[in-house]
Amino acid sequence: MDETTNRDREGPNASETNGDSGVKRRHVIASLAGAAISIPSGTGPYTTERAAGSESEPVGRANGGADGSACNPSGRRESSFGNVVDVRRDLDCDATGEEDCAPAIQDALDEDSLLVFPEGNYLFESGVTVGDGTRVGFHGCGDVSLVPTRGFNDTLLNLTADRVSLRNVDIDVTEPETTAGLRCISDESLLVDSVTYHGRGTHPDDAVEFALYLALRNSDARGTVRNVVAEKGSAIGHYKNGDGRGGIWVGEAHSGALRVRDCLFAEFGNNGIYGSRCSGTVEVTDCEFRNNSPSNVRISGDGSYVEDTSVTVDLDAYDGPMTGRSNINPRGVVVEAGSVEKPPGALVRRVRIDIRNVPQPVPAVLVWPTGQTVRVVDSEIRTRESGPAVYRTPQVKQGSHDPSDHPRRVVLDGVTIDAKSANAPVVDLYDAPGSVIRDCTIQQQGTVPHAIRTTRSPRTVIAGGTVVGNRTPCRIGLSSDRPSGTDYLYLADGATLRARSGGSGELRTVRYRPFDGVPKALSFAGEDGEVVDVVGVDRTDGWVTVRYRRGTASQG
Repeated sequence: MDETTNRDREGPNASETNGDSGVKRRHVIASLAGAAISIPSGTGPYTTERAAGSESEPVGRANGGADGSACNPSGRRESSFGNVVDVRRDLDCDATGEEDCAPAIQDALDEDSLLVFPEGNYLFESGVTVGDGTRVGFHGCGDVSLVPTRGFNDTLLNLTADRVSLRNVDIDVTEPETTAGLRCISDESLLVDSVTYHGRGTHPDDAVEFALYLALRNSDARGTVRNVVAEKGSAIGHYKNGDGRGGIWVGEAHSGALRVRDCLFAEFGNNGIYGSRCSGTVEVTDCEFRNNSPSNVRISGDGSYVEDTSVTVDLDAYDGPMTGRSNINPRGVVVEAGSVEKPPGALVRRVRIDIRNVPQPVPAVLVWPTGQTVRVVDSEIRTRESGPAVYRTPQVKQGSHDPSDHPRRVVLDGVTIDAKSANAPVVDLYDAPGSVIRDCTIQQQGTVPHAIRTTRSPRTVIAGGTVVGNRTPCRIGLSSDRPSGTDYLYLADGATLRARSGGSGELRTVRYRPFDGVPKALSFAGEDGEVVDVVGVDRTDGWVTVRYRRGTASQG
């Protein structure tokens, strides 16, 4: 099933009471770099001191006057806006959540406006829109909640301007069948800072708002999203045929550079971050993702990355609605681009992924046919009764999208993988020539015989590290469209491959002496579709002996 259409969403959900998230604000995920493998099953550690983007901008809320008239989140008067409006003092907005504030706010907005919200709850019975502004900002001071009316399913704030700033507000969607989205589109700069969603945001409509819709329309524009928390984003199975509620949708108009840092996105039914279908870059750092389906993060292309981040999938820790169960596919990181053309080079660095207790197999890192190259560096992956830890899909159509004809290699560098599966290898690469597995520790458990499987992927390099398979550390699929002398595998000095138990069939060997550490190419000849099992590599007295079954090997 192709789950890459539109934005993503599922069919009607039963009426549920939307639960409060329980996480209050100013949450910043502590850096995961260099941490030992200890995958969190719950909320990670938080601090309140990190900033991003414009590092001079303070994070957090400042106390102002008793009436809020002198209050803004940076602790100083905002002089960059032409029109600064205190919604209580200037608009007489009700801060108890009893009376609708939207009409007064809409009337007060112009193309250069800052709306300051003193502490309180502000009811919105409709959304507000700035269609073509110069500068627009919504800043909360103290504990501020924007509360959509019961049954709401629309964009709460629809902001389009050269510069957009949204800071220090809660979005309260705890009422049943109530949700809301924030839409920020900018041509120069964008800041979304310290926003917490309370409630699941589920709704029975066939199409439900994303929590955030973001785009930077100019290629030199930069934006930052930080300290955004949605702990119970929606319902994990509510994909709604591509129209369900997700965390962040980075729109097709996005051409700039968007950084998402120190955020928590959990339990969305339409991706934690959907940032793959745009020409711009999406940088995800120091974040936490939990139980988002059909993926926790989607990215594509050069300049986009996920780093210093944790991804946890564990349905035993999920207590939300289970309607739409067939749509629960909580993959870790997905690389794909749909029909968008962009240079290859997606990066996953210092990321911890833990997948367990899932209803159907899902990969930790998945590269779809429209995805190009990906590098996974210094990361830790643990899967239990899931699919392959790393899966590069065959080069076939992805729904309505043709597969990428750009390079398709997968590079694993310094990656530790502990995987248990009854149905898939640990690393499964199709049509990925030139892939590299360098200095990795790959431990296979479960019943599948081979740890690494490469199919139509010549010139794969295994350099250093250790690969332990049940019966076959590495299985190589041959193909008639490759000449028999194709170099299917390069073994560099120091690579250790071994099997836990013996297999069946004739055991063959090829022996060579390394020269100055240059990887040795192994070519295999065999029938179309035949597989060669590399079952071990031994080193004795300066010689390397490769043991294998089936096919005929020669060393180049």
